[in-house]
Amino acid sequence: VTLTTVGYGDAAPITALGKIFGGLITIMGICFYALPAGILSSSYTSQMQLKRDRFKDTVRSVLDDGKLSEHDVHHLEHVRALLDLDEEEAKLIVRLLQHHHKRLDD
Repeated sequence: VTLTTVGYGDAAPITALGKIFGGLITIMGICFYALPAGILSSSYTSQMQLKRDRFKDTVRSVLDDGKLSEHDVHHLEHVRALLDLDEEEAKLIVRLLQHHHKRLDD
């Protein structure tokens, strides 16, 4: 484990205690960065799922009559833009829910 590299060459521990200390510092450093990264990615995933669920609820309400009118399509596009969802993902959600809605009607 290299302790410093500030232009003076590598400083590495020599004694067993120094190596243990270096290993502990390394593990603590990894945890220091890994924990916030995990929390941030988990929060981002949760927020994206909430947006998808809101969009799905909107699509379901629009599909109550079984058809998508031009007004409905514009409304869905407006909601998609407000939720900042990807166009392809929104189209896929609409297609899947249309297919599911048709199967329920049959």
